[in-house]
Amino acid sequence: MRRALFALLLLVSPAAPAAAASDVPRQLLPALHYLPHPCSRVSRGTCASCTSEFDTLFQKHGAAHGVDWRLLKAVCEVESHLNPRAEHPGGLSAGLCQIHCVPDDRLACRNRFNIVGWPPPSRAHLYDPDYNVSLAAQILGWNLRTYGLSRGVAVYNQWSARLMPAGRPLPNQFYVDRVLRRYRELKSGS
Repeated sequence: MRRALFALLLLVSPAAPAAAASDVPRQLLPALHYLPHPCSRVSRGTCASCTSEFDTLFQKHGAAHGVDWRLLKAVCEVESHLNPRAEHPGGLSAGLCQIHCVPDDRLACRNRFNIVGWPPPSRAHLYDPDYNVSLAAQILGWNLRTYGLSRGVAVYNQWSARLMPAGRPLPNQFYVDRVLRRYRELKSGS
């Protein structure tokens, strides 16, 4: 089991060549969301995977929508492990930041977001990192302004989290904790 997890970690590690989502057995895809970040297993210093090829996108779109780029990166690390070809096992979320897309009969997205650039001309556009991060920054920015940090992150991952009464545990608290832990690591430079 430990070797299989290590092999999977190598497969999805940003330092390794990116594997297409179709190269990963479908039953293993849910595990991608819960793998520890490689930096948590090595020294507290920086590692090659901490500086990603997408940092400039996180910085550009985060600044444009009032989101700390490190929080945006933390969300995307937890969502897809920085794999722009990632796909949710149910097929409804896609790309680097796992943007939710309910397909219509033309293979576009029929769900509604009140953000610039939505809906995409086709689902395939969600695999473009620049487009995907732009959408994610808008969604996360609105969530943070509307719900605050913890609940805003929770709502990014699970829309129903907005309905939880204050003071109650969030339904996806594990996800929120992982994102916020990674955000703190990125802010501290580790």
